[in-house]
Amino acid sequence: MDEPTSAPARPLRDSLVLLAQVALMLRPPQDLPPSRWLMRLATLAYLLVGTWLLSDRLGPATAFLMASADALLLAGFTAFILALQGRLARLRQTWTALAGAGALISAVMLPLLALIGSLLHAGDGGLSTFLVYLLFAWLLAVNAHIFRHAFELSNIFFGLAAAVVQYLFSEVMLALLFASQLETLT
Repeated sequence: MDEPTSAPARPLRDSLVLLAQVALMLRPPQDLPPSRWLMRLATLAYLLVGTWLLSDRLGPATAFLMASADALLLAGFTAFILALQGRLARLRQTWTALAGAGALISAVMLPLLALIGSLLHAGDGGLSTFLVYLLFAWLLAVNAHIFRHAFELSNIFFGLAAAVVQYLFSEVMLALLFASQLETLT
């Protein structure tokens, strides 16, 4: 059953609480409403925060293109696995969970990047590296949680394997698509 795209099925606050609970691995993605409106909002947030994270190093246009390509790769991977399993009807909730949780985790990353920058200037590269790895591990764990439920995997380790495969696939594809822009960073 599909609701009109002009109004959310639940109030925005309730949907954001649900997304936060998914990002904290307290709720599975199927607890989200299958709302086009919420999916579009989560996608917009994912693109905006992703663009913001990358724009200092790549410029706004390239950052937006890279964030868009990342979103397409993540959604495409998810759709492919769900289609193989005959569960494509789960795509809206799964993508909403991935995009919404990814946007929330990336939003947490924004102030931490400033902290990391100040730690690097103070000569404490070890702590800043630890924080980056901690956020990356959190994102992988959340994606593993979402994949486990969406793909009906028997345990979290299979979800983690799916998250790692998806991450590596995306990294390779983004490196190929944006090789010239990424070379200027090194």
